[in-house]
Order: sequence, then structure tokens, then C-alpha cells
Amino acid sequence: CPGSNDNTDNDLDGIPDGCDDCESFLLGTACDDGDPCTIGETYDMNCNCVGGTFADADQDGVCDANDVCAGLNDAMIGMPCDDGDACTTGDVYGTDCNCAGTFQDADNDGVCDANDICAAGNDNMDADGDGIPDACDNCDNNLIGMACSDGDPCTVGETYDANCNCTGGVFADADQDGVCDNDDVCAGLNDAMIGMPCDDGDACTTGDVYGTDCNCAGTFQDADNDGVCDANDICAAGNDNMDADGDGIPDACDNCDNNLIGMACSDGDPCTVGETYDANCNCTGGVFADADQDGVCDNDDVCAGLNDAMIGMTCDDGDACTTGDVYRTDCNCSGTFQDADNDGVCDADDVCAGGNDNMDADGDGTPDACDNCNDNLIGTACDDGNICTVGETYDVNCNCTGGVFADADQDGVCDANDVCANLNDAMIGM
Repeated sequence: CPGSNDNTDNDLDGIPDGCDDCESFLLGTACDDGDPCTIGETYDMNCNCVGGTFADADQDGVCDANDVCAGLNDAMIGMPCDDGDACTTGDVYGTDCNCAGTFQDADNDGVCDANDICAAGNDNMDADGDGIPDACDNCDNNLIGMACSDGDPCTVGETYDANCNCTGGVFADADQDGVCDNDDVCAGLNDAMIGMPCDDGDACTTGDVYGTDCNCAGTFQDADNDGVCDANDICAAGNDNMDADGDGIPDACDNCDNNLIGMACSDGDPCTVGETYDANCNCTGGVFADADQDGVCDNDDVCAGLNDAMIGMTCDDGDACTTGDVYRTDCNCSGTFQDADNDGVCDADDVCAGGNDNMDADGDGTPDACDNCNDNLIGTACDDGNICTVGETYDVNCNCTGGVFADADQDGVCDANDVCANLNDAMIGM
């Protein structure tokens, strides 16, 4: 160490004191790195003051040294809050770290607006001591409970309240129709029924409605003007009061010879039989002719022995060659013959689904369209393509099968692959 005594080394770190800028005894001792936001620094082996931690007790990102509000996130200053006081508005967190607002007292009486009795006057002035400030007191308490009228003709029983308001009336509606008694058209009837249909109990009227006289009434119906209402008319187009032969049938309607009574006739309905003339010469009394009881008369029956309602309904004709079986207008159950390849053999019985079953050139029972095998080949020699087998022949399906493994020297290596034809190839190199 030029210019100093190399023999002096107080901290025994091998660096002469004259050149030693760091005393090793400082290692790990507390120090201050000059940052007010960190604490806990210590000297390292190079005498650097390091290792401090960020001091932020309220964890608001502002170090304790710079914190405005030690127990509050400084970012909340100026933010809205609720100070719990109904008398203030505009509550925010202030720089004093408290939530506070502005006291509201528009009438400057010392009572906040939220608690004001008299919003536009001094709540503290009450000459008559009734709890209502003078500025709002327009009521003589002597009136409380006395009868009054609120001006509504539909209410009764109003009285003055403590504020001299005429209140408490009830809606007067004796017939409970929603229309007050004062305005009721029909005192004993719901006014909403006026103009609504009703039944006056008179068969001679139609269009019965409740009228403004509150009664149910209709229009008398007498189309032929004979004084007998239409509902009771014997002769709708004539005078019921004129009956020359006294048979109870007005002359205008009497076209009947009583000698016909009980004689057979036809009412013109082909579905009925057994009609006879009645006392009014009407052809009546026929019965519905339906031998098969299917609801369709015999005259109109499509299928005499089958319920016509079954026509078009699904059934089973017992033929596996058909599908879509239904009862048809010929009254039989039948379906559509299925023959996709048009060979005259139905799909259910097809041997060869995509070809003509009737063509079999080699007579082996397999139609030509499906026959991929010539029966003449059965038992003849063939080659299955395996060089290690011999003696293959065609089977009934024209598959080349049945070969045996060719290994003359029986060394497990087929003759075609044998290196030594008469020696076990495993002996090579032995």
C-alpha cells in the first residue's frame, strides 16, 4: 500500500489500514441507506448499507414516512364516503383522514334539513306549544275530530286531523260496484252491467241486455206479426190464429191429409229406413241403417263388413315381401311389394340384393351378379402366394387354401429360403 505502513491491519482482513476503506467488523451492523421509506438496512461485506424493506404499515403503497393518513389508504382522500350523519351531504375523506360532509340547514334555524319540521321556517319558534313551528302552523287544534267535508261527493265520514286536514272519509258504495252512491245509475246493480247481455227469462225476446232503467229486457220477436212470438209460432210464415178445419194447424201451414198417418214414406235421407207419416204429415221415425255399425250408413259404406274408419290405417297383410301395409278402399289389407333390383324376387327373399336372382350360369345356386367363384375350380391346384407352402387347391368359395409348409431338411427354414438344402441352416458356423 504505497505511502502507508503495510504492517498495520487492525481488522485483520489482509488489507493494510492505509488502503482499507471498509472495516470488516461493520458487517451485519445496522446502518441507514438514506431512503426514508426503508428500514432494517445493514452493512454487507463491502461495507455497503443494503437490505432495507419498504415501510408501509397500512399497505396503501405510500411509505410510512410519506403517509398522510397512517391507518387509511391515502388514495381514498377526496373519495366519497358516508359519515353516518343524515344532516350532511357530499361526504368525502379529507386530509385529516376523516369522512365528513357539509351540514345542510337551508332555513338557518340550527336544525338540519333532514330533521326539519318546518322546512322554510324556524323550528324553535312554537307560540301555542303544539309541536308545530309557528311558520307552518295554520291549524286550530279545537277542530280535531270534528266532522267536515273533503269536497269529494263519493266519500263520507271525514273529520279534521291534528293538522286541520279534512281526512278519513270512506268510499260510499252501497252496492259495491266500484261506482260511488252519488254517481250510481243503478243503486242495486253493478253499473258496469248496463249494456251487458243478460236473460230476461222470456223466450219471446232476443238481444236481452241490462238497460239504463237497470232492468234486463230484450226485443219481442214476431216475424209474421200474428201476435204470437216466433218462439211459440206454430206457423212461422202465417197467422197462427186462423185454423179453418180446427185441427190445430194454422191454415197457412196445413198441407196434411190425416189419412196418411202411419203410412210408409221416405224422408229423402238414403241413410234412414222405416219412416212413416205422423199426424202432421211429416215423414219421420226412420232409423239409421248401419249393418256393420261403423258409423257410416249402409248406403255410403265403402266396406260393408269393415269399419270404414280403418281405411288408410296400418295393418299387417302377413306378407314379408310388402311394406306400408294399410287397409285400402277395396277393404283389404295390403302393402307395396318390395323388389329394389326388379328381378321378380322380393327383397326379403333376395339371394343377390343388387342383381337378378334368376340368372345362374354355373347352376351353383348363387346368382351370377353375386357369384365371384367358378365351381369348376374346386380342388384344382393354385398358389396362395406364400413361397413357403405347396399343394394349395381352390375350395368351394374359390379361395386358394390347404397348402403345407415345404421344409425337406426339417430345419424350420422353408425350402424356398434354405441356404443349405440338406443341412439344418442353424449348423452354419458351428
